[in-house]
Amino acid sequence: MRKKKINKAEVFFAKMENQDVTIHSPMLVTITDAEGKIVCVDDSFCQLSKYTKQELIGNTHRILNSGYHGADFFGAMWKNIKKAKTWSSEVRNKAKDGSFFWVECKIIPFPHANGKPWRYISVMKDITATKIAA
Repeated sequence: MRKKKINKAEVFFAKMENQDVTIHSPMLVTITDAEGKIVCVDDSFCQLSKYTKQELIGNTHRILNSGYHGADFFGAMWKNIKKAKTWSSEVRNKAKDGSFFWVECKIIPFPHANGKPWRYISVMKDITATKIAA
């Protein structure tokens, strides 16, 4: 009987998703599954978006859609990341209280051996103050 090869990334993500893990970073972090459903989110992102972890997990980032970016913007993003290519841009989001916030976002796909992504990590920086000052 052949042993299944252990994928270290799968083990890492399973630990992240199955525990209440706090990511200590000046950056904002979310992890989604292949369909874009949030499976892990850090406290800093919750603070900025004004949503709780429980409200975000299981939802997609559409919950934050500000209406600023059109369908073409997000379509191009999905086309890129589904090819396991990193994507980055500035994104305007809408917090739970209706206020807007801007992030500099980088989405990093994590593909299976077949090349298709099964997890995406979004690493973001709050740039709201810079955008308002501009």
